[in-house]
Amino acid sequence: MIWHEPLVGHLLSRWQPQLGVRFLSLILRNRVNEQLALADAQGELQGITQIVLAASKTNESESLPEPSCTARRFRQNDTLTIELL
Repeated sequence: MIWHEPLVGHLLSRWQPQLGVRFLSLILRNRVNEQLALADAQGELQGITQIVLAASKTNESESLPEPSCTARRFRQNDTLTIELL
């Protein structure tokens, strides 16, 4: 699994001290597992050799989604990218 460098900053931007670090772990576990389960159920993992975790590309002026974070996935050739929004 490959992590895009901006993902760390993306996650940190959603960190809330009152919720602690476990919250970030929960975001990753829930969103990544959810997208992998959906991809598997829809047969999208056939031939996948690489999974990439990435942050969405948003404008600084855009407001951030709720800290719970959402995700989407897309496939390009043999790579499945899971993008946290």
